[in-house]
Order: sequence, then structure tokens, then C-alpha cells
Amino acid sequence: MKFLDVPEFDSFCHRFLAQCDLGDRILNGTLQAYSCKLVGEDKRLSREIEQKMKEEGSTHVSALSPKISPLGHSSPLGPLDKSSTRKLLVNLISTMNSTFPDYDFSEIRPDDFEHQTLHSAVVNSINSMMLLPLEKKHPALRMRFWKMLNQVIDFDQSEIYSFLADTDSDVFGAGKLWSFNYFMYNKKQKKIVFLMASAQSKLHPLPMSQQSRGDGSDQDDDDDRDDDISDSNGSGGSGSGSRNDFDSFTLDAPYDPAHTIPQQNNSNNNNNNNTSSTDSNNKS
Repeated sequence: MKFLDVPEFDSFCHRFLAQCDLGDRILNGTLQAYSCKLVGEDKRLSREIEQKMKEEGSTHVSALSPKISPLGHSSPLGPLDKSSTRKLLVNLISTMNSTFPDYDFSEIRPDDFEHQTLHSAVVNSINSMMLLPLEKKHPALRMRFWKMLNQVIDFDQSEIYSFLADTDSDVFGAGKLWSFNYFMYNKKQKKIVFLMASAQSKLHPLPMSQQSRGDGSDQDDDDDRDDDISDSNGSGGSGSGSRNDFDSFTLDAPYDPAHTIPQQNNSNNNNNNNTSSTDSNNKS
């Protein structure tokens, strides 16, 4: 997988997903984009998975992983006798290995994933668990987030998967109040966007080894600077700008499919000083 440098993603992670203070809890996470081009270790991983699938097809039993489904059977990623399914598995594993280089996910199998067939459920999960709490201090954050995301990947035309981690997993579950992870895979664009977020109680802080890779050392200063997100500077677009690139997304023509904003809008958010076009989009 080739990592895609998206300054807006970096800015969002630095501000909101690196030890972000939400009062009684701390928010951590990551948001990264990759092109689906096999390089280096990915090619080796692809050969290993192909070999394992061939062995499974002939024996129906895998000595390496009992979770492997028989070749030809369906899985959350699709039929295992299809090369496209095996390629997708390689892409998902490579994404996790690249995002979390201290861990090895090479033994993950297709049945360890879940296909999220309802985009609206994914949107509502991201909105309610991550964006709405942040929006209490940062007005119109949801609109900015979805517009930013869709300039990198076509969300509506993407297939979405989640990794079903054990609850005691260091990366995805252990000690967290909640966590979610979504792989947004767009076959046409040959891209994957990976979003993971989790909340940890302040009463039980995570050890440093389990915290987000994002640099949260300046988070308090960032929160002070970000109390008011300016709408006046720049225009959106990935691939250019500075640490403040997330601010460049204006609300003049935001991406706002009907399902991106939950029907039960938070009453506190209705009083934000948004533009008239934003208000009309939220009501839609």
C-alpha cells in the first residue's frame, strides 16, 4: 500500500484525534488514506495468502489458522475463490500493518471482518460517537468532516468494512469506553481510507503504548486556538497547504447527502452561527 499524504487528514488528527479532551473522557484515533498498489511487503503478503488459500482449497483445514473458511465459500469480503476477494484481504491487512507498524496483522482472515452494508448506519455512528461531542466546541465540524472526506474518496460509492477485534485487543478494544474502525474501499478510485476512533475514561488512562500515534503534546494549546474555527480562509482540497488545512473547508457548498446528518439534531448545535445555506442543508 502506498500512503497518501493528505494535509487535511493530518490536521484533523492533530486537532481532534490525539488525546483530545472531551471532559470526562479522552478521544484518540487515526484517519489515513492509501492507494491500493502493492509494494514491497504487500507483494510478499499477497503470495502468502494465495498459498494459504490453495492449501485450504485442497484440505479444507488450515494448520495455520482455524478461522479460514473453505475455498469457494462466501465470506464478509466475498467468495474466497475470487481473486478480487483475496486482493481485498491483502489491502485491508496491509492498511492495518502500515497504520500500526508495531503490530503484525498478517494472520487476519476474511471472517475477522464485517461488511457494513448500510452507509447511513456508518455515518450515524461516526457522527454520534465522534463528531457530535467534538462539535460542542467546534461548530459545523460534521459538515467540514464529510466534505473533507469526500474530496479524498467517494464515500457513497465505497464499500465499507470493519475489523472485528477481540475486546482485549491493545489497538482496538482494551480499556476503552467505545471504539470503531471503518475501512472505506473504493475500487474505482483504487483507494482505501481508514478511520479509527476510541474514547478512554480519564479515570483509567491508557498506557502510552496503547495511545494514538498522533502527537498530542500540544493538544491543550490547539484546543485554545480552535475554540472558533474560522470560515474565511482558503478553499478545500487535498494535497496542499499547512497544519491548518482543515480550516480551509468553507461551508458555501458543503457535501451533505441526506443521510450524513442524523434526524435528531442536537439542540445545542442548532444555535451555531452558521450561514443560511448550512441551516437549510442541515434541515434536509
